[in-house]
Amino acid sequence: MTEGVFEMLRAAVNIARFQQIRKVTTLRAELVRRFPDRNEDIDDAILAWANYEQSKGRPD
Repeated sequence: MTEGVFEMLRAAVNIARFQQIRKVTTLRAELVRRFPDRNEDIDDAILAWANYEQSKGRPD
């Protein structure tokens, strides 16, 4: 994970938590509004978070 993706992941988690955002589309729109030139990092961060959440539900 690049530093830019990690930065967006941290921002995504904080924004979702503090604004109580539950929908990915809403979160992505807020991230794009705040960081308009970071679409690739935003998408990669959302994908990383989704993969993490999915892995929590799977036994090894």
